[in-house]
Amino acid sequence: MAEYWWTRVQFPPPPPLFLYTDNMKKVFKWIGLSVLAILVFLIYSGTYLDIPREELESRYA
Repeated sequence: MAEYWWTRVQFPPPPPLFLYTDNMKKVFKWIGLSVLAILVFLIYSGTYLDIPREELESRYA
C-alpha cells in the first residue's frame, strides 16, 4: 500500500479547554452586552422618533 504525505503530517494537539473558558466568557459577555445596548438604542430611538397617528392624519388627510 502506498504511503501518502498526509499520513506523515503531525497535527499539533488541541489546546486545553481551560485556556478558553475565561477569555470566551469575557468575549461572550461583551458581545451580549453590546447587542443588548444596540437593541435598546434601536427600540428607544424607534419609539422616540415615532410620529403620532393623529399628526400624520391631519397632515396628509
